[in-house]
Amino acid sequence: MKLNEFGMDLESDIVAITTDGCDMMREVGRIIQPFQQLCYAHGLQLVIQDVFYSNSHNTGELSYYSSANETDEEGDLVIADVDDETDGLIVLRR
Repeated sequence: MKLNEFGMDLESDIVAITTDGCDMMREVGRIIQPFQQLCYAHGLQLVIQDVFYSNSHNTGELSYYSSANETDEEGDLVIADVDDETDGLIVLRR
């Protein structure tokens, strides 16, 4: 085992691991039983991707969020179409 090269033991020296939330990594945490912290950044990335993916199938339209965007009378974001695709974050229209 690679840990032995460094004079470490899996059961006594590894007390915590950080992993993504896939089933295989959760099972690793159950097998070796250290404290397991799921990576919040990875979880957040997956949530954002799911939202963008599901919304893109509902509307099919994409715009780019830019500093040129404003809000309307109700306070809803009005998304300006931007020709330069490097100007900001892609936002889905509803």
